[in-house]
Amino acid sequence: MKKRPLFLGRRVETFIVIMDKLDICQLKRLEQYNDLDRKFGFLTYFKSMTEKEIVDMAKYLGKIYPDDLDCDIFPEEIIHFTKLVDKQDEEGQIKMPSALKCLQIIHDNKLNSVFPNVEVAYRLYLCLPVANCSAERAFSKLKE
Repeated sequence: MKKRPLFLGRRVETFIVIMDKLDICQLKRLEQYNDLDRKFGFLTYFKSMTEKEIVDMAKYLGKIYPDDLDCDIFPEEIIHFTKLVDKQDEEGQIKMPSALKCLQIIHDNKLNSVFPNVEVAYRLYLCLPVANCSAERAFSKLKE
């Protein structure tokens, strides 16, 4: 059996450590994105959900942010807002609303006072500092 040069063995060992660290970081990030989707996802794909699912998700989000959202009113507000978006969709104005587009609908039509909790929910979602810039920080641990 042929023996590998020592420097090649260390390169392979270092590569395996790097790949393991990368895998762990990706899994951690995936969990964070899934958690974000569990909390706020219904704000972007409410068109494919039933009213009961929307209400349940709105109540869940209201429990997470009780100081920002009124749990009693927010579910009704989001249902009324989805009806408004569906109505505008029939007129050909909106195909697939993004969170930013939904917030623009509220501001453009001056509906801030009609849907205050919906506006707050979209602002919370859009202002979350979601970024993928921790890779360098994670790999710097290899130096230790």
